[in-house]
Amino acid sequence: MSFEGSHPWCSARKLYLQFGNEMHPGAFGSRGTAAIAALCVVGAPSVTYAQTQEERALELYEKATTAYGEGKYREASDLLAKAFVYDNNLIYQYNRILVLQANGDYAEALKELAFYADIMGEDPEQRFTDVPAIKTKLESQLAAKKKADEDAKNAAEKDPKDRKSTRLNS
Repeated sequence: MSFEGSHPWCSARKLYLQFGNEMHPGAFGSRGTAAIAALCVVGAPSVTYAQTQEERALELYEKATTAYGEGKYREASDLLAKAFVYDNNLIYQYNRILVLQANGDYAEALKELAFYADIMGEDPEQRFTDVPAIKTKLESQLAAKKKADEDAKNAAEKDPKDRKSTRLNS
């Protein structure tokens, strides 16, 4: 049985080389030895698996970039959310907030920003220093959108008597 792909410290070969003759085949019993081997395979995350997760996230990010370029903002937002599931790099959420903003989903963008703002502020690489400015802009955009919606609603509800007649003379 091969343990290739599992964490290096769990390989059966390494255990044998490290302990050599000190390991008696019956020291743990056949069940105990099998249990230790199973823990090594199942308990340790595979480096290959982690790379696959990051690669999948990058693939989704690239698709999101294409969708964004084509003006498919909702699709780009969904792809970035999926990328974050595969790789919890905050850059995916940061870009998702920007995509939501581009789509005019200011309330949803503010909700996401409120959820991630604190942890983005603690980023050791200081990649998200513009989050306060983004928040301010989103708040003003949301207020302007609400006002425009309210103005449109008021205009639609105006009394028909106030409108000028456009009858044609016969």
